Amino acid sequence: MSGKNISPTQVSFKHSSPNDLTSFNMAFNCPVLFNQPHCSISNKTEVLNLRTAKADVSINSYLLQHVDEKTKVVKIPGSRLGRDVEVLIKDPLPTGIPSIHHIADLTAMSNRTLTRRLSEAGVTYRDLIKKNQETIAKDMLHNTSQSIGEIAFLTGFSEQSAFKRAF
Repeated sequence: MSGKNISPTQVSFKHSSPNDLTSFNMAFNCPVLFNQPHCSISNKTEVLNLRTAKADVSINSYLLQHVDEKTKVVKIPGSRLGRDVEVLIKDPLPTGIPSIHHIADLTAMSNRTLTRRLSEAGVTYRDLIKKNQETIAKDMLHNTSQSIGEIAFLTGFSEQSAFKRAF
């Protein structure tokens, strides 16, 4: 739109780094940081001050409409979103089950949008929590000598009795 080839100077995400960074590197062409306090895209001031090559009100209106139409159809595949949310749930489990609000914030979605997208993938937030707890608990029961109480705590249960009822 500006007639110049520009890239941000840095991109930051709140969530953990995925295994494959290829798409991030291709999309942003700059350093991409994960586990940051805020999601952000940084640019040089001169880039932010660039005018479009042929700035005018009608083109601006057209472009805004076009962007709006295109972003409505952008979707993260449900299976990938589910896996991403599972990873975001796993890390804080020892301190308690993370709220959907917290996870939605990390994925830069509203609670409602996250719930809807998970539903479209055929899963609920609670399903992902239970799956995480079960996977971690089974692994710990088989591969560690930790007590049931310790495992209950590390999988997000406040009491050993709740852990026993769940399993």
